[in-house]
Amino acid sequence: MSNQEIEAQVQALAEECCTAIEGEAMNLERIDQLTKALLMSGFVQKDGQPLRAELEARVREKCREPAMHRGAEIKAVTDKVQDSLEKHVRWESKQPQDKSASKAANISSATDA
Repeated sequence: MSNQEIEAQVQALAEECCTAIEGEAMNLERIDQLTKALLMSGFVQKDGQPLRAELEARVREKCREPAMHRGAEIKAVTDKVQDSLEKHVRWESKQPQDKSASKAANISSATDA
């Protein structure tokens, strides 16, 4: 991961996934907050590898016992996190990025005519 903030957010997401695999309900609000913060921190999926892949690896490492025979469940949980991130990416891409100075309202005000 590229910095400590991103690392902490990815780790928190992995913990949320582990909690879900252990039988508790997913805290979708927390996942939404974490994925938004991750995007705002500058997280970029590297080499086309989605966040889902990183989370799957961490969940298998962190929660070995419950994750051992639950590949489909891990995929379902990490897919929800990936979907949340992609929702934020789409939202960000639709927001206007042009924050330049104000433009003249009409041609005469722009040319001092």
